[in-house]
Amino acid sequence: MAGADLRAMLEQRLGALAIRTEVVEHPEVFTVEEMMPHIQHLKGAHSKNLFLKDKKKKGYWLVTVLHDRQINLNDLAKQLGVGSGNLRFADETAMLEKLKVGQGCATPLALFCDDGDVKFVLDSAFLEGGHEKELAYSVDLGYVI
Repeated sequence: MAGADLRAMLEQRLGALAIRTEVVEHPEVFTVEEMMPHIQHLKGAHSKNLFLKDKKKKGYWLVTVLHDRQINLNDLAKQLGVGSGNLRFADETAMLEKLKVGQGCATPLALFCDDGDVKFVLDSAFLEGGHEKELAYSVDLGYVI
């Protein structure tokens, strides 16, 4: 599925849920460092998303943390119960299969493409607010009560 099709599906899904968004167009980026100049004006916390797998292929995780947080994969593996040394970055083929997005585009917003195989882990520091990116644009999620 093309990126434009995914974007349209996402915008439709968020609209149907009455979730207010602000879309920020920007060049395609692959790292948080490349992204920051384009989104630093947005309110709330900014994220870094890691698409990970158990080296024994027992599962996939999408881990969303604050953009400036350093993650020790061995410590995270212990917390997830897969054992130290067993957590790896998943390859792009797995990302495309599970989330329908490629490298540099991991986002919780892509979980609507997943069939329930990917476990989502959110940094508790996001209780203050957050921001997610998708492909070559960013979506700032508003709060609807």
